[in-house]
Amino acid sequence: MRRYPGVLVGRLAVNQDYSHKGIGSEVLLFIKQWFLSPDNKTGCRFVVVDAVNDPDVLDFYQKNGFVFLFTSEEQEFIYTGGKKGERVELDTRLMYFDLMDLSTSDANNNR
Repeated sequence: MRRYPGVLVGRLAVNQDYSHKGIGSEVLLFIKQWFLSPDNKTGCRFVVVDAVNDPDVLDFYQKNGFVFLFTSEEQEFIYTGGKKGERVELDTRLMYFDLMDLSTSDANNNR
């Protein structure tokens, strides 16, 4: 597997009193835009999350443009040290957002 510069969002949660109001999506958009800012010298290409393996959580990240790093839970399980044929139960799933997608869409919108 190749390595690329990225930033890991370690934990992201919104208090239940404020959930389903777009706050989590706004935080992710801020993070994405901050890493695209010319003032940011990190050189990151990707935003990475280790999302809780729950359909609602995974759907949230997918709606925010994140895609799975591995095509299946079994593939991710094997990559992380599991043996093929063993029972696959992942607590989290690795997902990423390619910042080039955002910069390309911004460039297209500014034409």
